[in-house]
Amino acid sequence: AIVTVGYRDGSPVVGPGIYTSLQDALLDVSSWCNLGSFPLPSPVENPCLIRLTPGSYVVDTLVQLLPHVHLEGAGEAATRIRLQGMGQLVFWGSGSAEEEVEIGSLTLERDFPTSPLPAIENHQGHMTLSAVTIWGPPNMGGYAIHAEGGSGSMTLNHVTIDGAGVAIEGFDMPLRIEDSRIRNSEIGV
Repeated sequence: AIVTVGYRDGSPVVGPGIYTSLQDALLDVSSWCNLGSFPLPSPVENPCLIRLTPGSYVVDTLVQLLPHVHLEGAGEAATRIRLQGMGQLVFWGSGSAEEEVEIGSLTLERDFPTSPLPAIENHQGHMTLSAVTIWGPPNMGGYAIHAEGGSGSMTLNHVTIDGAGVAIEGFDMPLRIEDSRIRNSEIGV
């Protein structure tokens, strides 16, 4: 199940609150996540959270991540998102310092043999990955992470990238890497 909650204060959300797909939870975000309606706190003050319970979830299309709507799994070994076909997670920020997204405690698996699409793409947003594994079959090709845009940033904290033609490709964006590793990739950063 995919459960939606207020992130920092743990407040319950309005709307259905439980979904079976990540795409459905994001498409219905306006029904469960306060997008700045007064007098409720803004998402900058209390970001929303999509909590993925243990299990495997399939993403076979582009999933547009939204500012202040974070993804959290139940652990790298417990929560897996399988990216199939054209599946990828993309964040389009405007470069505003307040637009951020966090992804943590899960594994992204790319199970298609070759694709030019990265598992994660960040354009001018502020993205943090914590306790995330990005896995692909050996000699998979493609990119694990693509980040670009001078006004955004990318932080990797305890991230493992295992199997990609290029682990991290970035242009004109600050990249901070802490306690992370790259293995079975043709090119690192």
